[in-house]
Amino acid sequence: MMSLFVTTLLFALTGLAINAFALAKTGHFKDVLGKRPTQQQSQNLLYFAWITILLSLGACLSTAGAYGSLVFFGFLTCTGVLATTLLNTKPRWLKLLCAVYGTIIVVFAALAFLG
Repeated sequence: MMSLFVTTLLFALTGLAINAFALAKTGHFKDVLGKRPTQQQSQNLLYFAWITILLSLGACLSTAGAYGSLVFFGFLTCTGVLATTLLNTKPRWLKLLCAVYGTIIVVFAALAFLG
């Protein structure tokens, strides 16, 4: 069974990937940040999103064993619904959510390596 620490870290990692996929779209990027992305920015966001989603899948599989894919798709669904809801109601809050996910990942990863 996964601890709350690991669950939160995996949820944040999956959420960051979903948000990167959303921000790679020109319309969503403009809604959230108020300007159009360059082609290079969109491409970099897509690369980052794919790398992060694959890391998230690998981490879920390694921590949850046989149920890892089920956990991964559950996190994917929850973060996708959260990102979609924010994009439709308060698109500027997606920037805050990305910062929260990033902070959780950095702090929890540092705690995991130090402790």
